[in-house]
Amino acid sequence: MMCRVFLDASVHKVLKTLIEAFLLVSLVVFIFLQDWRSTLIPALAVPVSLIGTLFFMQLLGFSLNLITLFALVLAIGIVVDNAIVVVEAVHAKMEHAHIGAKKATERAMREISGAIIAITLVMSAVFIPTSFMSGPIGVFL
Repeated sequence: MMCRVFLDASVHKVLKTLIEAFLLVSLVVFIFLQDWRSTLIPALAVPVSLIGTLFFMQLLGFSLNLITLFALVLAIGIVVDNAIVVVEAVHAKMEHAHIGAKKATERAMREISGAIIAITLVMSAVFIPTSFMSGPIGVFL
């Protein structure tokens, strides 16, 4: 019974983190870029990435435990961070070079792909060592 209470509290924290991330991303992007289109892209990236994450978790047979909940929080953070970086770079290209969204995205991604990969690896470095621990680490279900 105690494990169930703790698991419910952890799930609640993940949902709270998701809502906070969604609101903060939308607010920050809109305040700094002053564009609804730029605000919509990262706001849609979060739910799409989580649906994909949950799909692959189910496909690979992962159970709901503290490690997978932590992975979801980490995925939210990575997606939010990367979405803001990409949208800001594309927006800057569109304003300075006066080009369309597709061309601006291609140019921006050529410049920042390495940074996006580095950001993802650094944020993942927090979680990856935990996945190699043996035993029932945080397993509930």
